[in-house]
Amino acid sequence: MMEVSKDEEITLAPDFWDKPDEAEKHLRNIRLTKVWVQAFDKVKAAFDDLEILNEFYHEGEAEESDLNEAYKNTEKILEELESVTRQIESREIGIETATDLYERAGLLHAAATDRLASVEARIKAIDDARGGAAESR
Repeated sequence: MMEVSKDEEITLAPDFWDKPDEAEKHLRNIRLTKVWVQAFDKVKAAFDDLEILNEFYHEGEAEESDLNEAYKNTEKILEELESVTRQIESREIGIETATDLYERAGLLHAAATDRLASVEARIKAIDDARGGAAESR
């Protein structure tokens, strides 16, 4: 985001709007960069969640179906980011479309996060039950 900060500083210059076409292009580039960075952050978070779920799975504390679903969601989010990147590079889409794609990626990430929370809750319930069974002995 350092690049975005520097680009935003340029917009504060007193002569920024002296060339309106260039100013609009600069602002568009800032918006597209922000959308892409936010989408990338969603992909990274989805990969982090998948990694945690994979650890739970290998410890026998998550179902294979949970891992498969998280993988599919992560793959969809990554595909969205790749699609947005290609379309931005080819100038096929504008900021509105990129923003819509980013929001869809956010919804997929939210679903994956909910699934991870569900698995964590099941693990906690199992652990609590094991602790309760051990205490009653």
